[in-house]
Amino acid sequence: MSYKQQEVIDRANHILSMPVTLRAGTINEFDLMAEGVNTDIRRQFYAGKPDRFFAEVLAIVNGGE
Repeated sequence: MSYKQQEVIDRANHILSMPVTLRAGTINEFDLMAEGVNTDIRRQFYAGKPDRFFAEVLAIVNGGE
C-alpha cells in the first residue's frame, strides 16, 4: 500500500496536537514502526504502510521538515 504526502502531514499534525503525555507514547510507537516493528497498533490502524511512512511523520514531528 502506498501513501500520499498529505497523509504524512495530516498524521504529523495530529500527533503535534495531542497532549504531551499522549504525544510521547505515540512518538515512541512511531519510532518502533519506523524501524520495522510490527506492533498491534500498526497491524490495526496502519496495515500496509511502509516503514518510510512512519519515518517521514517523525521527521515532521521532530522538526525535520
